[in-house]
Order: sequence, then structure tokens, then C-alpha cells
Amino acid sequence: MFRRRWVLLAAVALVAAAATTAHAATLTLTSKTLFAMTSPVSIPQVQLVSDTFTSGSPVTLEGRAATTGQTWDVINRTLQVTGTQVQCTDCNGGNLGYAVINAGFSQVTATVDIQKNGTGTSGAAGLVLNANATGAQSIDVLWDNGVVRLYKYTGGTLTQLAQANAAAISTTVGMPLVVTYAAGTYSVSFNGVALFNYTLTVADQTTFGSNTYFGVAFNADNDRTRLDNFGVQQ
Repeated sequence: MFRRRWVLLAAVALVAAAATTAHAATLTLTSKTLFAMTSPVSIPQVQLVSDTFTSGSPVTLEGRAATTGQTWDVINRTLQVTGTQVQCTDCNGGNLGYAVINAGFSQVTATVDIQKNGTGTSGAAGLVLNANATGAQSIDVLWDNGVVRLYKYTGGTLTQLAQANAAAISTTVGMPLVVTYAAGTYSVSFNGVALFNYTLTVADQTTFGSNTYFGVAFNADNDRTRLDNFGVQQ
């Protein structure tokens, strides 16, 4: 009699344990805790270089420290900071003026705001990407009178690789040019609109792909266009 009662109690306990285990498994699969553990983690971007070009009076960009501390190297022509923007004062004709700064990494996102200075036809201005330390070779993306063009720069010559129509720039507000370089491909947007992707050849990836200098450029632009809020993020 007592033995049957113990067997019965043991059976009840086993059934209860199995039910509890099944219920716990169900809770584990559907609980908010599991969702939180498996949800993607957002990794914030690191600001490698930043410069808002604040000076208060005209000063040369050569040797000037960016907001993040790195020093600018002006490779060609005369670039200076006036108020809160950078300009080229002698980039008229076919002259290319540009300056670079070391971001420390090659696969990044670079951005700069482009604004028209006064009236008249605007020249070309924009970003220097993946330049070497001397600035002798780089990828340049320039806004040029309603067209954004991607060039490679070697031996003192710009060679156009891609282009797309873009919005006109404003005399009152800067419009962002944003270029991301990753795994050999440049993704270009202007004023929030995606324009094009361009993948370098294998040879060009060897030439430019590991270079860590980025910067600003003006082409045939004698202070018709100004740049502001330069940044490089990873």
C-alpha cells in the first residue's frame, strides 16, 4: 500500500518536472530576454578627423591644426581659412589646389559641405581621398557646376573615372558631399541623394587602396566655391 503511494507520488513528480521543463523552454524561446540578447548591436562610428575651419580671420591652411589635432599639408596653390570656410585664392584657370591630412585609416567615410560664394558660375570643389603622404596620387571627387565627378590623380593629371548629375549648390547653406571607400569601391552621394558607386581596377586598388591621407580640393576655382565641416569617420 505504502509502496504504491510512493510510486504514484514519484510519477506525479516526474510529470510535473517534464511540464515545467517544457514550459520553461517555451518561455526561453519567446521571451523578451532572448530577443534582447539576439538583437543587433549598434557600433558608433569613430571620428578620425574633424575640422569646422573656424578662424575669425584669413589664415593659411598650411600647418594649421584640425579640430582633432592633425596638421594640414597644402600640396598645391594657396588655400586659406576665412571666417568658417576654406577657399582657394589662386585656383583660376586650370589650376588644381588641394590639401591633405592623415586619417590613419584607408577604408572610411569622408564628408565636406560645399557652398557657392556670391554670384557667377561656380567652379569645382570637393574631397581628396586615399592620397599618399606627398599628395602625388589620390582619388578626387569634385562637385563641378551641377555634376559630381570622380577622378584619379597621378603625375599631376586628373583622369575622370565616373560622373553623375547633382543638385546646384546654394549661396546660403553648405550641401554635404559624402564618399565612402570600402573594399575597393567608392559610394558617392550629394545633398542626401545617392549618385553612383565606382569600383577601382585591381591595379588602382594597389596604387590608392591603402593610402590614409584625405582632404579638400579646388579645381579651376578662384574663390567661387567654399568648403566647410570636413570630416573623416570609420
